[in-house]
Amino acid sequence: MMKPGTSKTFQEYADTVFAPYISSELQKTDRFDLVWDVYLPDSLKATAREKREKAPGRELCPRL
Repeated sequence: MMKPGTSKTFQEYADTVFAPYISSELQKTDRFDLVWDVYLPDSLKATAREKREKAPGRELCPRL
């Protein structure tokens, strides 16, 4: 939902995008529910994710 922008690490993302968004939302409401997605080891999602990781990918831009 929230684009990472120029963040290179999760810490940068948390500091520049995630925390400011949460803070602004908390100003407008009495309740804020945050839901994290989890890949359980034997779930269908985990199996699909594993297949994606093994599939050959394409590099869209050259690495520097």
